[in-house]
Amino acid sequence: MPHTITKARLTSPESPDSPILVQEERAIARLARDTHTAIAKVQEIFLAEYEKLAPSARIKAFLPLLTGKRVRALLRKATDR
Repeated sequence: MPHTITKARLTSPESPDSPILVQEERAIARLARDTHTAIAKVQEIFLAEYEKLAPSARIKAFLPLLTGKRVRALLRKATDR
C-alpha cells in the first residue's frame, strides 16, 4: 500500500515554514521504495539534507534533485554497514 503525504508542505520541527513542497512527495516515496526504508525516515533525512543545502544553493530549482541524490547515498551507505 503506497503512502502519500497529504500536507501542502512538509515541515521539520525546527522550521515550520520548510520550503519542501508536495511535489517532492513522489521523490521521497520512490527513495523509500527503492531503499526499503520507511517513508517517515526518508522524509526526515530529506528535510535535514535540504536544510543543509538550501542556504548555499545558487540555483534553488536543483535543490530537490541534489537533496535526493544525497539522501540516496546516505541510505545506501547506511545499508552497507
